[in-house]
Parts: sequence; C-alpha cells; structure tokens
Amino acid sequence: MSDRLGTGRLSFGSADRLLENLGIRPGAVSSLSMITGVKNGVELFIDSGLKNCRKLYVHPLVNDLTLEIDVDGLDVFFNKIGVKPTWVFL
Repeated sequence: MSDRLGTGRLSFGSADRLLENLGIRPGAVSSLSMITGVKNGVELFIDSGLKNCRKLYVHPLVNDLTLEIDVDGLDVFFNKIGVKPTWVFL
C-alpha cells in the first residue's frame, strides 16, 4: 500500500499520535478529523470507490455518534477547511 500511495511505512496511529495530530481518540477516526489534521499537516487518502456511494457514515470526532453525509457534502466540508484529499483506487 505504501508503494501505491508513494509514502513511507504505514501503520495504525497510536493513541498519542491520534490525539496529537487529529485531536481524537482511537475508534473515532473519520474524514471529519481533518478539521484538526489539516492544521497539523496530515494528508488524507480516500478510497475512490466511495465516490459511488449515495451516503457515507462518519464519526464527528467521537465514536458514540455517527453522521450521514454524501460525497458532495464531504467535498464542501473539505473545501471549507482547506483539505485536498487524494482519491486512490484501492
């Protein structure tokens, strides 16, 4: 996967790194976490297959709530916070 994305070694983020870079705890990772991640230089890679979904379900920075959003709404969110996601075929 790292070769496909052109990155170094990939791993799941530790609880400390998630809190430091995304402002969230394990289990709450979602594309909405980029509201904090963009300020910390986090890059976002998203499976391009999700563009075919009518609805996406994401955690709003906590894992005991879930929001429904469509891809267009997600793009609006990204534009407002200045995130340029990289859509990749997985």
